[in-house]
Amino acid sequence: MRPFLARSAPRRGTRGPRLGTPGAGARRKRTSCASTKRLLAIVASEGNSLVRRAALRALAATGQAALVERLVPQLAEPGTAPAVLEALASIGGEGAEKALLSRARPDDPLLGQALAALARIASPLSIEPLVDLLGRVPEFAAGSIVLALDRIGAPAVDALVEALSDETKRHPAILALGRIGDARAVGPLMQHYDFSEEVERAIRRIGPEAIEPLLR
Repeated sequence: MRPFLARSAPRRGTRGPRLGTPGAGARRKRTSCASTKRLLAIVASEGNSLVRRAALRALAATGQAALVERLVPQLAEPGTAPAVLEALASIGGEGAEKALLSRARPDDPLLGQALAALARIASPLSIEPLVDLLGRVPEFAAGSIVLALDRIGAPAVDALVEALSDETKRHPAILALGRIGDARAVGPLMQHYDFSEEVERAIRRIGPEAIEPLLR
């Protein structure tokens, strides 16, 4: 067995681990701000839409909520509007969500992209506006709303149960409740067995938890 050897003290003049250069953090912050400004300038004035979209992706990667206000005006540019929606979805937060909801209108050409972006954020803030859209949008958009509400999950159940009483919203509401799979929906679903196949499918998706409500 080797004898225990004590570590020798560091020689005079030997440097210990570097803890960082004074002011390095501030310099990095200034560099980051300068980069953000350059990217925003590209988004606002670059003639090549491919370059603008690349700048938008880079801005989205920073995740800075303060960028939302600067990006919203770019939704007026058809060439970059879809990329702006994606950037807002990546940044997230209440400001981005409100901007996306402003484009989730039945007559908006960006409706599909806005709904896809809202599905990525999946915040309860969107529940009421999304449920309100049911029955007023084309079938493809209703499917996107169902997906978004499914991703939001249990908080959307009460609004969807209420939507069952509206004939124009009933079918997508049944689909959404089936995807969410919350047993609270079983009783209300059974009251609308005029959509027997959809209701049966929804209850089947809820699974074993649906048995007890069915026995009441």
